[in-house]
Amino acid sequence: MINAKQLLKRSNRTLRKNETVNDALATLTHLHMNDLKITDMPDMSLYFSAVCLYAYDNQITSLKGIECLAKLEELQAQNNKITEIPPLGPFQLMKADLRNNEISEIKGFDNQHFIYELYLSRQRVPEVVLTQNCFISLAESLEVLEMAECGISNLEEFYCLYHLRILNLSGNKIDSLDKLQELLARLPELEKLDLTGNPVCSEVKYREKVIVMGRFTELDGKDIPETQRETLIRMASRKIAKPKAPKKELPPSNFVVHHY
Repeated sequence: MINAKQLLKRSNRTLRKNETVNDALATLTHLHMNDLKITDMPDMSLYFSAVCLYAYDNQITSLKGIECLAKLEELQAQNNKITEIPPLGPFQLMKADLRNNEISEIKGFDNQHFIYELYLSRQRVPEVVLTQNCFISLAESLEVLEMAECGISNLEEFYCLYHLRILNLSGNKIDSLDKLQELLARLPELEKLDLTGNPVCSEVKYREKVIVMGRFTELDGKDIPETQRETLIRMASRKIAKPKAPKKELPPSNFVVHHY
């Protein structure tokens, strides 16, 4: 149970003359509900001025109730026990952090069009299912996406995110360079990519092959010097352009060579 006065204190908010506690709560723009061991969201209708909700490091199982926060722009609910993402709205988020929960399906973003940072890494489930078109509404806005250690092998749902600058898919089950190339061809603005811990990393010359797939400046936490990229691109171009030597025709097996 959240103590209203404790919440005001966390926000450095004191009661003004003739002001009630509820009146003061209604003015809070930042709700500091983190690390309070709560399992459910309290009555959120009191906090209609809230822009940021800090509810991380609790034991929350559901986000039910946040629909009352019509002005909400930032949601930090990492390190909880949340099992699903409800249809988010009517608010328009700009940043959402749901890392380290128990979310098994990615959905609920259909009415969100302005999220530019989304953190979904390390869900405590065997595999996170990317439902069809789960990110399509974020195609114009999303710039940072982290989905590390989510059991992901299929990359098609990321194709629409052509404004991504930072993508962290480390610790997943990505095993195909061809699928990776198909994704990276659709992400022209990507600057940082992390695939550490995926099966594809064991491919021969993995790093060199991935570098030439895009224009990003960092791969797996290491910078990519532009000179290295240019060299690798030239080498790849030569390899493609190099004509194959004609095969030397051998005489038929029944052909007899006479020596005079």
